[in-house]
Amino acid sequence: MILTDEPIETYHSESEHLSKSGIDLILQSPRHYWDRYRNKKTGYSPTSAQNLGIMIHEMLLEPHLFETKYICGPEGSNRTHKAFKELVRENEDKQVLPYAEWQKLHTIKDSALSQRSSKLLLEYEGQNEVSCYWKDERTGRGLKCRPDRLIGDRSLVVDLKTTEDASYDKFTRKAADFGYHRSVALTTRGLKELTGDDYTYLFLVVETKPPFNVATFKYEFDDIVLGNDEINLAISLYDEAVKTGFWPGYGSGIQTLTLPPWKKRTAV
Repeated sequence: MILTDEPIETYHSESEHLSKSGIDLILQSPRHYWDRYRNKKTGYSPTSAQNLGIMIHEMLLEPHLFETKYICGPEGSNRTHKAFKELVRENEDKQVLPYAEWQKLHTIKDSALSQRSSKLLLEYEGQNEVSCYWKDERTGRGLKCRPDRLIGDRSLVVDLKTTEDASYDKFTRKAADFGYHRSVALTTRGLKELTGDDYTYLFLVVETKPPFNVATFKYEFDDIVLGNDEINLAISLYDEAVKTGFWPGYGSGIQTLTLPPWKKRTAV
């Protein structure tokens, strides 16, 4: 099913379907998944960079939500100033942002909307923050994804990312580190299952440092195939762990280390 009005908190709290973040953890080790999602003693809170990304998402994709959650602090003040603290006390139902942070967020927004490609992707008629749920054909295990933005009449997925440096080389490395090819594979797989359409997946990358450039990327077909193979492996590992109740870590055997090629140089 596809839900267009599900709160993000409800999506994250649903535990019967595997998400991309869950798949990443299983590939690290099933025990990592167990510790995050099944061990009730483990907590999780976003980093400051993740909080910034959340606010940018809300500002660009859900401006009505941004306006209800945040308020600008007094000009020239920060969190330690009396005027700021008074505004916090007067607005207990909102998060007060320092004036400089508020201005930065709106500079990022203005930059994104001033560049033609990003403006079109953000303003095309579409649906934002869509929850998708379906079953894996091989195992029957539930899968889920939550595309930032769907442009249905053009069969486009827009994934809004934030980073300090959106240059090709830097974002390529970041995308590899975070397994973004698996995001593409999982989301396009789910949309194919749910709609019958083949979607093109685009990364709209917004910089969080001046000059606040914007770049757009997509993955090659072979990388998406690799992502699907990795997802299938994760589903199999998850399926086995659920059936046996055993969530393995890195294994109990002895692993042999080897120096990387750049270290294997003959001493002169």
